[in-house]
Amino acid sequence: MTPEEAAWVREHAWMGQLQREYAALPGVTHTCTCQFGPTGHCGVGQHDQCQSTAWEPKPETYVTDGKGSVRYFADPREPARVWLAPTACGWLCPCGCHRPAVADWAPTRIEQPALF
Repeated sequence: MTPEEAAWVREHAWMGQLQREYAALPGVTHTCTCQFGPTGHCGVGQHDQCQSTAWEPKPETYVTDGKGSVRYFADPREPARVWLAPTACGWLCPCGCHRPAVADWAPTRIEQPALF
């Protein structure tokens, strides 16, 4: 998607709350999970309180209805997640004080049902 197409989507398809969030913190809505920086705890030197010690895949977003409620596929316990690529991205605090071995946080292949 080009920047112009993304701007059109933000203007015409995003609901008011998402538009306000983007206006306040644009990086949150277009930064990939793997690009997040250190946790707040590590950022202020409180490494022992960091909760990000295990990599887990994070979806880009969730499918929602017109009111912003998360929708579900066939299993009512599994929200309808949206992945940008067949390899899931995830976030792990980049601080070296608790980083696991690379094998513990390798990308995961995701099977996404067709959305349309």
